Amino acid sequence: SGTHTLQSLIIKNTGFEVERRHVNFQILEKYSNDYIVLSFRDNKDVFPSAFFQDIIIPTYEYSPFHTGNFLDMFSEINLEEKKRKILECDTEKLIELFKKINWEKYHNNNKFRKQASTFFGIDIKDSLDVQFFEKDNTKIICVRTEKLSDKNYLEKFLGYFNTNMKTGIIHSNDSRNKWYSEKYEEFKIKLYLYDNCI
Repeated sequence: SGTHTLQSLIIKNTGFEVERRHVNFQILEKYSNDYIVLSFRDNKDVFPSAFFQDIIIPTYEYSPFHTGNFLDMFSEINLEEKKRKILECDTEKLIELFKKINWEKYHNNNKFRKQASTFFGIDIKDSLDVQFFEKDNTKIICVRTEKLSDKNYLEKFLGYFNTNMKTGIIHSNDSRNKWYSEKYEEFKIKLYLYDNCI
């Protein structure tokens, strides 16, 4: 999560060629990698982000348009109509659906961290700090994307590329620029208010 922003940051500050990949460690064996950057983000931020990113795709069980969910009768309408339905629907209904989903099954930083540790033969901690490993001439850097807006954290991260910071964070896949931005903000506020009241 946060990989678009991270990719942009690395390219702008190092000039390196960067390939962004999702979890498939085996594919990395086919390439010669100078650096591998593993990004982590707090699950409480990842889950709502994933929910909204895929919200109009009925094949996902967490989409309101998925069979058995509250908008499934509209699963065949076009994408623009689906977007309109989401923007007009009751946010409480979205929260109710969100809370029914076993998010650990889809996105789980602890699982990802353990898989990466096993695959690379390193010990990645559940830490907010930048972590650095060297394995078979490849530098592996682990970062928490929510910390990249901290200048000191960012400088430490970029230091592993032997470069100084030329540009700060430029959010390239930011929810504030998405068609659902206002609904997403309302959703997060109500979701966190609900969670903090329990």
